Amino acid sequence: FFFFFFFFFKQKTAYEMLRSLVGSEMCIRDSYSSTPQHHKTTLLERGEFMYKINNELPLFLQISKLIEDSILIEAFGEETQIPSTKDLTIKYNINPGTVLKGVDNLTNKGLLYKKRGIGTFVTKGAKEIIKKERERKFLQTKIKEIIKEARSLGITRDNLIEMIERGFDDEE
Repeated sequence: FFFFFFFFFKQKTAYEMLRSLVGSEMCIRDSYSSTPQHHKTTLLERGEFMYKINNELPLFLQISKLIEDSILIEAFGEETQIPSTKDLTIKYNINPGTVLKGVDNLTNKGLLYKKRGIGTFVTKGAKEIIKKERERKFLQTKIKEIIKEARSLGITRDNLIEMIERGFDDEE
């Protein structure tokens, strides 16, 4: 996943890369009760995806990102059920309205769908939708910034491509 991020984050493993991208501490997995409330580390181990709530984004967007990241790493596959609003509320001591707003955000984007009385599920193709959106944002932010900086430093297109290839080679 995220192979295009190697150049920027210089991570040796997917685990380290996800930690740097997510910078997080909430856990989503099949069993919610085994991770105590005081567990305050950032980990991706034994199927656990940890996510740290921070003040950089509104909470509901952080909940959305948590679920999106879980879809990307296939903690939630297509057509699988995500934790209920109640489960997330209890697990992370978050207002149910905030959790619902985060889930509704992804439902409105077409990444999740709800089955009345059953739960919320990941839409077919959700992973690809997320990847395409993040690639678009990556191009608009990171790549354009790099090109602008390269031009200001007098780095040619060919030299920049060579630098990127070296960055990828260093990671292999």
